Amino acid sequence: MNPHYLISSSIRWTLAAFLLIGASFLFGNSANAQGTTFTWTNVGGGNFDVPTNWSPNGVPGPNDTAVFNSNFTYTVNGSRTVNSIVVGGSTVAFTGNVTTSNLSVTTSGGGLIVFSGTFNLNGPGTVAAGSILTLTGGNLSGTGTLTVDGTMNWATTNIFLN
Repeated sequence: MNPHYLISSSIRWTLAAFLLIGASFLFGNSANAQGTTFTWTNVGGGNFDVPTNWSPNGVPGPNDTAVFNSNFTYTVNGSRTVNSIVVGGSTVAFTGNVTTSNLSVTTSGGGLIVFSGTFNLNGPGTVAAGSILTLTGGNLSGTGTLTVDGTMNWATTNIFLN
């Protein structure tokens, strides 16, 4: 007697489906590993940790890119780590702890303001010509390099160089 006939075909398909689902959980979804680009949508400012402030709805995490295209101030509850921050067409003011591996400030006449908390840059950062990096409080630190082709205003901020 052939042992393959002892298990019905519907049970074999069910087992195969469970194995595929289990493998996807075990090895992860490659799209999530690459990260998602989240764009800030609340033009009135707000809290980084509110999913409806972003498109798509959700909160950027360690593999994701956070894009800011509107003038606003937002707060960060506790510490937040994202893979990349892009500031374009806006002035973004950070009032909490943020860690990123990539920073790109490409807006003309606007830029990035660090009010308080700590901004950790652990990879390449660029402030393009015409853009402004303003440090008015808190700390700028990290292991990355920061290239400022625009303007850097520095007042009462600690800068820790590694």
